[in-house]
Amino acid sequence: MPRFYIKNIEVLSEKNFVEPIAGEEHFIGALYTLLSHVIPSDNPLYYLWKRPLTFSGRGIDSIGVDKEEKDLEPSNLISLEYRYSFDKEEEFNHLLMINHTIICWDFKEMEINDQVSDHANYMGQITDLLQHEGERLGFIIGKIKKQTENRHSGHKVNILSLKKLIQASFGIKWI
Repeated sequence: MPRFYIKNIEVLSEKNFVEPIAGEEHFIGALYTLLSHVIPSDNPLYYLWKRPLTFSGRGIDSIGVDKEEKDLEPSNLISLEYRYSFDKEEEFNHLLMINHTIICWDFKEMEINDQVSDHANYMGQITDLLQHEGERLGFIIGKIKKQTENRHSGHKVNILSLKKLIQASFGIKWI
């Protein structure tokens, strides 16, 4: 079973982490939550680590803080959804309109203008890539609209690979 160490965070440097497998969305959420608390604020990818405040097995998986320097006012709270994988071919089981960030262990490759849909007849397009030093960490879904309408909302959803985000954010040693 693949596992890794996070070498550059002293409190975690001796800890062994096992790579999540399909069905372990709760572990993906737990791992993201743990690392969002220890990522140094001067890390260039700090802005992608939204600190979860809640965790649920039903509905939205977590409510998180968008920007740490702000209070816990409603405009600073975001929704986080955890998945093992993300694929444009699979219908997303939550409303795109109420999600802010989807954290998956990994994703199927997508390109700009690829379509994503949810179970409530909303759809969006991949409008941008989230990259760091040439590595694709995820995507941005924009142009979200009801499939029967022509205008879109302006709302955007980040899709992030936790595996790639961990590798880009920390010193990792795979075993």
